Amino acid sequence: MKSCLEALSTEIIFEIFDYLNPWHILYGFIGINRYFDQIVRSYPLKLDFQQISRSKFDFICQNIQPKQVYHLLLSEKFMPDQIRLLLNHFPRFQKEFLNLRSVNFLFMKTFRLDLPDNTSSLTFKQNFPKENSDSITKEVIYHQANCLTYLDVDSVNAIPVNNIYFNVLTHLIINDDCLFSQFEQISCCIQISSLIHLKVSIYDEDMPFLPKLKLVCQNLISLSHLDISLRTTLSFDLLEECLIKLVKLKYLTIQAWGHPDLIDGTRWEEFLRRTRIEQFNFQLSLYTSSPLSQQEQLAALERFRSSFWLEEKHWYVACEHVPYEKQFRIYSLPYFLPNQINESQEKYVYPPLSTVPINLHNQFFFQTTIDSYTYIPEERRTLPMYRFTKIQLLEIWWRRYTHVTYQEFINTLTSSIDLNQIKTLDFAYIVGPGISYLQLLLAHTPQLNHLITNVFDTSLILPEHIYSLTLRKVKPAFYEESFYPIDVENVGEFSRMLMHVQNLTVPVDTEEIMIQIIDKFQHLQTVTFQCGHSLLSNISSEWFQTNTHRLSQRHSNTYTTTQRLKMNDPAPTESQSFTFRSNNRQKFTSDDDDQFSLINPTLNNIQFTCQIRSNTDLDRKKTRIDLHEGNYVKRPVYIHYDRRPKSEICLSMIDQ
Repeated sequence: MKSCLEALSTEIIFEIFDYLNPWHILYGFIGINRYFDQIVRSYPLKLDFQQISRSKFDFICQNIQPKQVYHLLLSEKFMPDQIRLLLNHFPRFQKEFLNLRSVNFLFMKTFRLDLPDNTSSLTFKQNFPKENSDSITKEVIYHQANCLTYLDVDSVNAIPVNNIYFNVLTHLIINDDCLFSQFEQISCCIQISSLIHLKVSIYDEDMPFLPKLKLVCQNLISLSHLDISLRTTLSFDLLEECLIKLVKLKYLTIQAWGHPDLIDGTRWEEFLRRTRIEQFNFQLSLYTSSPLSQQEQLAALERFRSSFWLEEKHWYVACEHVPYEKQFRIYSLPYFLPNQINESQEKYVYPPLSTVPINLHNQFFFQTTIDSYTYIPEERRTLPMYRFTKIQLLEIWWRRYTHVTYQEFINTLTSSIDLNQIKTLDFAYIVGPGISYLQLLLAHTPQLNHLITNVFDTSLILPEHIYSLTLRKVKPAFYEESFYPIDVENVGEFSRMLMHVQNLTVPVDTEEIMIQIIDKFQHLQTVTFQCGHSLLSNISSEWFQTNTHRLSQRHSNTYTTTQRLKMNDPAPTESQSFTFRSNNRQKFTSDDDDQFSLINPTLNNIQFTCQIRSNTDLDRKKTRIDLHEGNYVKRPVYIHYDRRPKSEICLSMIDQ
């Protein structure tokens, strides 16, 4: 007798599968009977290996048919050696995955993989070591050039330009600043008249490039989507001469810096009426030596209040002065609305001045997703007009000598923010209030899964829905020394109270405490230790296996050493890798810490990394350092930089 599911058509079962990930499909349906085996192995699969255990990875590889897979996403952020392990399962990968159309390489240490000839979509993001990733990316792209229709890279240097031609490329996304000469070289390798979608950021190299850009635009006869950033000083007239050449353009996103006429809403209206543009997002900036008055800002907005903007298109704009970059900025909503709000910023104002009708303020400014919100408790705080309903990360910064009672603290916070939506809480910037304030807040955040704090001891009751914990050095008072939250005396008690924590980041000062954390915290999937540089002299992945009972019970089937990033750049000599921050959150640590990580020790995977972290604010020089070319760009940003050693050791573990 057939089951209810067997009575359904293959099309309906496929629709059910659309709501499941590949592991659930294979684990739940393979082996029931031949009928389901046949259906499962004919279902087109999109494999996403971003966050996966070794056991699940092996199970999927053992139960799929290569011809099923049309999209593959590889990532070694949590599980190393994915390509080597994939080739162990499929040694004839290039000949077996004949329907593979799209491949994403994310956080890969090596991605030498011969792809099928008809793989037409490639994405490369955040791969390292940097000195090798560009050359390897070039090799992969070169091999696929004849059939490549979609290319997304995070380094302009990764695109080959010699002895190559992209015959059928229609989508090109470059998530990196490039000189116009570089963009010009790339455009010469493309059947540019066939390009439909283009994303590029071009900066000035002390020579005018807009006349040449106009010639390039003239040949982009099929372009319908353009996302462009022009980091040079330009006028509306010059920009219009370029854009008007794009006769099929329907979707335009632009960031530009320039003259006052660039923010003239009337000029933009006249231009847009002459085009086919249906969707228009923009962020336009003027450099100003002093802030514009509120009257001047309102005057700029007034040109975006015509019936064209507000009634015909329903396109709304906002403006703000950005003091740390000395810019006046006008931008479209909601696309360019800042998704980070920091109450500690100079002249903090929210919501910004805008053309949004007052009855839509709640929808545009308070019901939109905010990635992070920095909240400062204050006495007699003025409450906002509406409550924020979609904040992902909440940071609590407590000013010195601020006295707010428990009730005032929680009442003003719940009146301002829907705490039920908070996923990550950063309570680590507090000096003064004790653990009782944190405990009170935890009781009002039922969806919280990641806590970051330096207010922590064994008296804290951590709810079971918090499975990720980042501890920082504990600072009892402003004038007192920081100390390590977990030591040999309390590690046992902490291990019992944190049995539900899967991911732990913690500062340590001895080898013994690392060993005890690994052995006693049995439920950990990921542990990251932060320590002083002197502690690294004897540390390696083999050291962990030798000295911890837990890791000595497993045997590794791989041992690889990958060289870290090496750069010759104009940055300080003690720095070897950088992460740019273009906002003004100013989250700077006071100590130079080494850091290394053991990733997934219980889920069959271990990754060991070490780095030294240091922070600086280079805004005083008003420069941005481009690491790829070693050139300076005159654009003020805040830079966070990391000093890292030259190697990273990864172990991929298997069950005994």
